[in-house]
Amino acid sequence: MPGTLSDIRHVAGYVFGEACETGMEGNDCVPLISVIVPVFNAEEYLPRCIESILAQTHPDTEIIIINDGSTDKSGEICNGYKAQFKNIRVINQENSGEGAARNAGLDAAEGDWISFVDSDDWIEKDMLEKLLRAAEDNKKMIAVCGHTSLWADGKASTSVSQEIPVAISKTEALTYLLGERYYQGFAWNKLYSRTLINGDKPIRFDEKIHNCLDLLFVSQAMLRAEGLAYVKESLYYYCHRLGSASYSFNEKRLTELTARQKTHELLSPLSDKLKHLSEVYYTRAVLSLIFQASRSGNFKYIPMLRKEARRHGARYFLSGELGIKEKIRSLLIYTAPRLAFRIWRIKKRRHGIDYDFTGNENKHNNTGL
Repeated sequence: MPGTLSDIRHVAGYVFGEACETGMEGNDCVPLISVIVPVFNAEEYLPRCIESILAQTHPDTEIIIINDGSTDKSGEICNGYKAQFKNIRVINQENSGEGAARNAGLDAAEGDWISFVDSDDWIEKDMLEKLLRAAEDNKKMIAVCGHTSLWADGKASTSVSQEIPVAISKTEALTYLLGERYYQGFAWNKLYSRTLINGDKPIRFDEKIHNCLDLLFVSQAMLRAEGLAYVKESLYYYCHRLGSASYSFNEKRLTELTARQKTHELLSPLSDKLKHLSEVYYTRAVLSLIFQASRSGNFKYIPMLRKEARRHGARYFLSGELGIKEKIRSLLIYTAPRLAFRIWRIKKRRHGIDYDFTGNENKHNNTGL
């Protein structure tokens, strides 16, 4: 006997499958999408986030909000929405980190499809509908869309690639994943089949990793999927807010190396190109960490990071994936990180956009490639 809403829906889909195909009205045959929202001290942004999910044109969604030990009014806001809308569930837990919060949402999800939205971001009203249509039309278990980065000073930059086909293979998907001009390793601009994520061997976020945990999760999902569908539109708004954890540097930041090394180990056996790309972007990430350590004044980490940069350093500087300007910047970061920081500070004053010196965007503890 089915015990969850999802189980009941699957039985109904089997029994009434013929009716669905012939156009039976109602939501019985519309896939349920679970949207997971981890929340920690986001009272200023949370209503905008939730309202954007409630406004979705897809007719059947459940919103799972995980209040990860917030100390502001986020919990009250969550409970207020829960009281108004039957499709909202709230899970309260002690502060355990974004990975643990998302995992709690995955364990609770009953939808046929799963998506993530960060509590300070928002989405276009038709994002879920378009991602689902792309996945179903192309018979893929993951769909991805472009996103727009919004900065504290009001500036914006959009990331949508017109060169990615609407349907791509597993190897192509992972190759694009490692190219920062494309859809990147974030968990949130994607729609995943629940069967893919919560199968016999569920995919979960590594709760010991605090930086770049998305990349490892997405890599594992793409390895299991047979390619993905790509929507060539910006449907997700990714907000960079001042005072977030990405502007400090501590031991937790170094867990990014674990995430990237594990990703390298996953992807390298698939092809020589993926092995090369993962080595290049591992080194790029290490150089970014050197810059961030210098930026925050934590120079004690730099000798260890320099040693790590040498692991694939020769292939990095010989790689055709990088332009000459980036190679010069990278060499400057490696040899003279304090000088690199001074140059970055001048550029920041002139241009006002907060990239790190290698060009990476910063947000929370969750940096995509």
